[in-house]
Amino acid sequence: DADLVLIDVGLNHTHEGEYIPPNAGGDRPSLLLPLHEQKLVADALSVSSNVVVAITSGANILVEEFADKAKAILWLGYPGAMGGMALAEILAGEVNPSGRMPSATPKTPADWV
Repeated sequence: DADLVLIDVGLNHTHEGEYIPPNAGGDRPSLLLPLHEQKLVADALSVSSNVVVAITSGANILVEEFADKAKAILWLGYPGAMGGMALAEILAGEVNPSGRMPSATPKTPADWV
């Protein structure tokens, strides 16, 4: 039994941005996490009621599938070299993750339009 399950999921340069192969467009096919990461979150939630999901991404990700089940969801953006330390300080209660996000985050696909 774990006191806390921390999952860091999200996107990288192969999922979004200028590094998408030519002629493949520039948009992601979905606003959800990649399928293998959706499964990882679902598996963790099936065995623990104390799951924190950290999302590393340069863009919004829909979280409706696990928003009501996770204890917390933290959007990290692409935090750089000190991102791990910042996340540890948040989880340890040394800092309060507050502030304003640069964009609105939809709860469901219908909220996006």
